[in-house]
Amino acid sequence: RFGPAFGLSLLSGLAIALGFVLLIVPGLLLFVWWAVALPAMLREDLSITAALGRSTEMTEGNRWRILGLAVVIWIPFIIALVALGGLSVAFTGDGEADGLGVNIFVNLLVGGITVLSAICWAETYLALGGDQEDQAELSNIFA
Repeated sequence: RFGPAFGLSLLSGLAIALGFVLLIVPGLLLFVWWAVALPAMLREDLSITAALGRSTEMTEGNRWRILGLAVVIWIPFIIALVALGGLSVAFTGDGEADGLGVNIFVNLLVGGITVLSAICWAETYLALGGDQEDQAELSNIFA
């Protein structure tokens, strides 16, 4: 399922990025509508377009909560990156943050936020699906 998952991520990522370029609000709407498309695709064995439609259907009525979850996930990440940039300027005296230590920290931070996001969206998918299954179901989505 790597190919379809990659295609879904690429298509939705490009559409959301274009939406952000077109006044930010369309990007936020697409992001919230398609927040659980990947877990839906993997668990329900859907095509790319079916997964996007299923995600839009599942998120209806909960979109403000999903946006709030995204803010809770991403704001600390953004604050950490801004603080890292400020510390880099303060300690090195220039605006470039290209040291090995900075690159390692940024990559670890990005990797951590990616894993956290994936877990949060999978849990959101399970919650929106109304399933009362045990936590082992989360591992089945990414198996």
